[in-house]
Amino acid sequence: MRAATPDDAAVFEQFECGASGNLWDVEVERQVQDKLTEWTFRGTAAAQQDSQALLVLTQPTGEAVAIAAYERYGKLGIGAERFEAVRLYALAVANEWQGRTFDDGERVSHVLMSAVLGDISDRYPGHRVFGRVHKDNVRSLALLRAFEFVVYAPTSGDDYVYVTTQ
Repeated sequence: MRAATPDDAAVFEQFECGASGNLWDVEVERQVQDKLTEWTFRGTAAAQQDSQALLVLTQPTGEAVAIAAYERYGKLGIGAERFEAVRLYALAVANEWQGRTFDDGERVSHVLMSAVLGDISDRYPGHRVFGRVHKDNVRSLALLRAFEFVVYAPTSGDDYVYVTTQ
């Protein structure tokens, strides 16, 4: 696991994770390919929100296995509760690695999530993590629940749910 650099723009642009054709997978793929370099390194959001992109790579090929991105968000409120938060911007596993494990038996998605949560915890102690996930994205919701995220019911007419750490 390593932090991305501006030199990874080509890696982002070529990254594919939307082979399922599901709306949510295609949306994440487009975010990574079209927006991640700008969001992480160049835009005003990068400077203001302290955005961070991380990569998991296989060696020696340098093939991108998974990409995660997050940003410091500031205060977030759920009901009457207010807390410092970090937003997951993208969490994606490349098509050919989805559902697979590394040689040590660990699932790629779990290695990615562990690394991201560890990095966030190191950089922003005490901050909670949140994100938005399509309500029908069962794989992502299962991963988040495995890491003890709380899933909040969607608001009326919304196809996305909010998730937070406790």
